[in-house]
Amino acid sequence: MEMTDYKDMLLESASGFMMPFALEDKEELSVILPFGEQTHPKTGERFQHKGIDYAIKDRPLYAIASGMVIGAGHDAVHENYIITRYGKYEITYGHVSEAYSPYGTNVKAGQEIAHAGDFLHLGVRFNGKELNPE
Repeated sequence: MEMTDYKDMLLESASGFMMPFALEDKEELSVILPFGEQTHPKTGERFQHKGIDYAIKDRPLYAIASGMVIGAGHDAVHENYIITRYGKYEITYGHVSEAYSPYGTNVKAGQEIAHAGDFLHLGVRFNGKELNPE
């Protein structure tokens, strides 16, 4: 990547930016399944995990910058999900128990857009390329 391309990766918005969920003071954040090649916890098969699964349960999920909801639905991998676009970033929030912002909704940083189910899958794409969310 050329040096001039890095400025495109800055995630900034007029309303600021934040994490997609809140933690209590001194709360440890546990990762259930990290990014990259992993062993499926149920089948034992090797696969490429295109996100991080966080051990957060039943929590509000927030827009991390100003953007738009570009996808929402249900599939076998992410169960209920919502996808937001922030500039050249696409963020997938998977395993949500409820989505509050339907397709095409403009969102601002810090706006509650969904609620986590038993855990949160967070996937990040920049210009169509999968990135490690960390």
